[in-house]
Amino acid sequence: MEIALRRRNILRQVLLTIGVATGSLNMGLALGWCSPALSDLLSVDSKPCDRITLAQSGWVGSLLSLGAMLQVPIFGIMMEKLGRKRFLMITAVPIGVGWMLISFGTTLLQIYISRILIGFSAGIYSVLVSIYAGEVGSPELRGVLGAICQLFVILGIVLMYCSGLVLKWNELGYIGISVTVASFIISLIIPETPVWLARQGRLEEARVVLKWLQSTDDDSKIENEIINFEESKTCKGNGPLFRHPTVIKPVLLISMIILINQANGISVIITFQNEIFSSAGVDLSSRVSSVIVGISMLISTIASFFAVRSFDRKPLLVSSLMMMSVAMTGFGMYFYFTPGPKFNWVPIICLLAFIIPFCLGPGPLTWILLSDLSIPQAAAAVGSVASLLNWGFAFIFTTVFGGMEEMLGKCGVFWFYGFSSIIGGIFVLLFLPETRGKSRREIEQMLM
Repeated sequence: MEIALRRRNILRQVLLTIGVATGSLNMGLALGWCSPALSDLLSVDSKPCDRITLAQSGWVGSLLSLGAMLQVPIFGIMMEKLGRKRFLMITAVPIGVGWMLISFGTTLLQIYISRILIGFSAGIYSVLVSIYAGEVGSPELRGVLGAICQLFVILGIVLMYCSGLVLKWNELGYIGISVTVASFIISLIIPETPVWLARQGRLEEARVVLKWLQSTDDDSKIENEIINFEESKTCKGNGPLFRHPTVIKPVLLISMIILINQANGISVIITFQNEIFSSAGVDLSSRVSSVIVGISMLISTIASFFAVRSFDRKPLLVSSLMMMSVAMTGFGMYFYFTPGPKFNWVPIICLLAFIIPFCLGPGPLTWILLSDLSIPQAAAAVGSVASLLNWGFAFIFTTVFGGMEEMLGKCGVFWFYGFSSIIGGIFVLLFLPETRGKSRREIEQMLM
């Protein structure tokens, strides 16, 4: 009987996470759209939109991140005021309008506006989905639930890469519209998190959700959880909230992890993958190459389910960053020596050697750590800062990619990414606490 209840408990938490992860899927579609779409938009026959220039294509790629930064001032306020459930519902509106502008728009200005709107919602999804999963998940499941969120991001990217083989840039928007409708409907059905309900004083509703999530009638266990949630309304100790260790430490740690995550070049690789392959002289069609990389991302992200359950956060993150550094260094060496057509398979190998450890380590672990460290009283602060920095750094690195290439050469750019991964690994080794399997109370005590 106990085993059956435990399985039901796990199933309910997983299904809830899959439901809200349709937002992550939409975010992945937004990230993946650019690579196949720019191939169309830069071609001579890119109708109904006029052909765009290389400089304009850079803005199409980077405006997504700019749009994501625009939601930061309202993120924490809206998440606490509306709750996780209603905020997810509202977030579907801007991204739905954005996908419609892509599907039916006829001008470059409409594409620019669509990317800002899509980025606005994608920025919210990137953090809100992880926080929701963390608040409905038990400590031993948080890693798996976080990996599910990352899996859906990768699914969205791969879906766009594969669909780009047969669909035009504007037709890809229909996929986004469909996922947005599904995400909105799911947000109507899912329950609010018991953490938010308890913090709002809606204790009876919180008890009902907790009993359903944990498949238990053990009132003492439920009451202990409720007491913990109520206590999280305030921080123990002196001083203002923003100076409290349970807020400032998660903010600083997550800020550094996100900087590491973007400085290794992942946003540039995803956004300009076709251009990078073309300049490397890869024989395969750039779109086919993207599909190969995308499928590798998907397979390695699925493997991350087992990795996050089997290994502690720190060693998995450090080893992944070291492997990524080797891959980017090899990529830089290829562009430095330019060995010729006989070796044009090297860029694909290097990119796979970069993507696979990323999907096993920094990809899912960044958001798992966000969920781990976002104890209730710090969730709004950590989430807002994480969203701002993630998309802010993504905007910066995608925007300056062309300038870095002119100044350092392609080899120098990839060596920079490789060096950043090494620095990131050292930081994680020295400063990141281990959170795997720890309860929120244990994490709070550790931060204190």
